[in-house]
Amino acid sequence: MSRPDYNEWRLSDHFKNVFENRKDERFYVDENIQKAAKFQAKAIIDGATDLVADNSVSQAFHILDYLQEDSGEDAKKNEIKWYVYEIIDELLGHEVVEMQVRAEKRILKLVALMEKQGVDAEIRHFLNEATKCYLYGFDIQCIIMCRSVLDAYFEQLIPDNTCRDNKACIDDKEKYYVLADRIKVAEYIGMISQGLDTEFLRKIKDAANKQIHPSRWDKKSNGCSRIHVTEEFVWDILVRTVLVIKNIKEHAHG
Repeated sequence: MSRPDYNEWRLSDHFKNVFENRKDERFYVDENIQKAAKFQAKAIIDGATDLVADNSVSQAFHILDYLQEDSGEDAKKNEIKWYVYEIIDELLGHEVVEMQVRAEKRILKLVALMEKQGVDAEIRHFLNEATKCYLYGFDIQCIIMCRSVLDAYFEQLIPDNTCRDNKACIDDKEKYYVLADRIKVAEYIGMISQGLDTEFLRKIKDAANKQIHPSRWDKKSNGCSRIHVTEEFVWDILVRTVLVIKNIKEHAHG
């Protein structure tokens, strides 16, 4: 028997079928019980995942508290409770399966990038969390982690003492030197050149800042600074992060 193609017969497809079958099994359940269970299950999920919404956490807590009370012989409450937990299981399962689907599509691409660029163990250490975020589809978090990679790498490469001793920065023992300061110093001492590396660094830094501080960037650009985060955009940021660190390391040790 020949082996299936990588994208055939995935477990994620099986899991999706399981979810659909469970929904079908509830077809004959009383409509009011189904509505109550769906509402409560979604409210609990929102309480854990949508912390910005008004009263979402409080509402979820009170529903959970109510469900955990002893319902005794209350058949309707017991049935609702059963379906609430079943629907929560399905909603969480859908999220996990979607992560798996994204990872199935991205894993070969990610491994190929690391291999083709010859990324060594030191650089992989810095990139570890960013690549996990990309793999499982946490795209905004991946952008922010790419910025964190640069922060960590430049703190090691250009420590505070180097910043204080350099004309590109203010000599202030109390100053906390940020990534922009360290990039200036790296340019000044010739570790990076005014060119592709600098352009890559600033694009990565700005992309992350726009996700972390959207209101600040909106004020600067009259609300036009928001980035539409697509898979292609995130991949571009990740690739640029790999390339810029690799180039800087080669330059520093060249």
